[in-house]
Amino acid sequence: MTRLKIEVTFLAGRYGGEEWPPAPMRLLQALVGGYRDTHPALFVLETLPAPTLLAEDDPPSTTVKTYVPLNTRKGTDATPFERAEQVRTIRRPSRPVVYCWEIDAAPITALSPIIEISAQLHTLGTGQDMCAARAWFDEDALTSVPGQSLWTPLNLPGSVQLLNSDTDLRIPVIGSVASIAKRHARSQRHCHSPDAFTSFLRLDATYAIQRYSLAGRNTHYLMMPIKLLHPDQEEQPLSWAPELTVQVSAMLRHGVMQLMQDTPYAAWAAGHSPPDDKGARLSWIPLPSIGHAHADRRIRQALLVARVSEQEEMEALYQRLLTEALPLRDERSACCVARARVVQSRQDRRANGVLWAYRRKGYTYQTVTPIALPGCFATDHKQTRKLVRKALRESGLDLGMVEEIEVSRFPYHRYEPQLSAVMLKRWQAHAIPLTYARVHFREPIAGPLIIGRGRHFGLGLMCANPD
Repeated sequence: MTRLKIEVTFLAGRYGGEEWPPAPMRLLQALVGGYRDTHPALFVLETLPAPTLLAEDDPPSTTVKTYVPLNTRKGTDATPFERAEQVRTIRRPSRPVVYCWEIDAAPITALSPIIEISAQLHTLGTGQDMCAARAWFDEDALTSVPGQSLWTPLNLPGSVQLLNSDTDLRIPVIGSVASIAKRHARSQRHCHSPDAFTSFLRLDATYAIQRYSLAGRNTHYLMMPIKLLHPDQEEQPLSWAPELTVQVSAMLRHGVMQLMQDTPYAAWAAGHSPPDDKGARLSWIPLPSIGHAHADRRIRQALLVARVSEQEEMEALYQRLLTEALPLRDERSACCVARARVVQSRQDRRANGVLWAYRRKGYTYQTVTPIALPGCFATDHKQTRKLVRKALRESGLDLGMVEEIEVSRFPYHRYEPQLSAVMLKRWQAHAIPLTYARVHFREPIAGPLIIGRGRHFGLGLMCANPD
C-alpha cells in the first residue's frame, strides 16, 4: 500500500499550539497558509482517512504569560492601555512530527503537488513556531522509534469515546479547504475595514474530531456522553442538585435496564458483573457542571462508562439510544421526570465545555462529588488519607505517581454540597464515610478520575482545575 508522509521539523524547537501532537487539521491550515492559495491536491488530501502520527509522547513545556490589548470599541469604559492576560503553554519538541496517510484508493498523481506545497510551509502552531516540512511517498508503515511514539486513530461507534487516556485531534473533512479559503478571504476584508482593530471576527473552519491513541498503550475505559432533557420539551435541558448524584445515577441505571432487558447484555446493563471479573459492568456517572469559577455544579449531563473490552455491549446500547430516548423515572411515583439522549457527535471544547473540562490534564485533581471511602471507619485525617490511597489503587492508578493527598470534611467550592446533605441509599448511608480530597500527582494525567466505592454511581468524581 502506498503512503503519503509529511515530516514537520520545528526549527526553533518551539510549538505554541494548544494540542499535542499538532492536529492534522492544523497542518492543512498551515499548508494553505504557506502556499497562499488552495490547490486541487489539497481537496484530495481532505478526503483521505485520518492519518497516523509519529511524535514525541510529551515534550518538555513551559508556561508563558502574555498581555494583549483589548479589542474595545469607542465609547466603552476600557482605556487603550488596558491589557488582557493570556497564559499559553509552549512545548519544546526536539524531534520532528510525521503524518502518514494511506492512499490506496487515491491516485498518486493527484497528490504529487503536495511535495511542492509542503516545501513552502513555514509555521505550524502560532506565528512564532517556525518550521520546515518535506513530503514523500513510500510503502513503509510508521513504527515507534526511541523518543517518538506512534499515534493511531481509533474507530469507535458513534459518540463512544475513551476515558482517562489519549487525545482528541481535529482532522480535515470534505469542505475543510473551502472553509479555510473562505475564512482567509473574510479576514482579509475585515483587516481593511475601518473598525478592524476595535472589533473581533470569529470564523470557524469545517473539521471533525478524531480520537487518537498511543500505540502499545492499554486504554481502559469507553464512555458515552448523554444529555438530560425535559420529559415533554425535547431540547429543553433539565438539571439536578449535585447532592442528588446517586439518585440521578439510579434513574439512569433503571432506564438502561429497561432498554436492554430483551438483549443478551441485560445483566451487564444492570451493573451485574460475573464472579470472576468484577470490573465487567456498566457505570452511570452524572456530571455536575464545571469549567469556570461561577459554574453552579448542577447535573445536566452524564456518562455511561464501560471497559474497552466491552465495546460490543456499548455498541448495542448506543444503537438502542439512537432510536429512542431513555426515560428517567422517579423511584417512588414511577413518573417520567426526564429523558436522556445520547450525544450523537463527538464534541469538542466549544460544543461541550463541561465534558472537555473534565478531560483536561493536570497535576492536581480535586473532588467534584465526595468520595465514598472503601472502609467503614475514618476517624481522623491520617486514616482518611490511607483510605483515599486504597481507593486510588482499586481504581487502577499507579500509587507511585501520587505525591500528596489532602482531605477535608468541607467542600472546596461554594456550590458543592455539605457531606451531610449528600443523599445515599437509606439502608447503607450510615456505614459509608465520605470525604472531599485533593490529590497531587508527579506527572500530569488526563481526566476525569473516578474513585471509591461509589465510582460506578458518580461519587468520587474528580477533575483537574475544575474552576
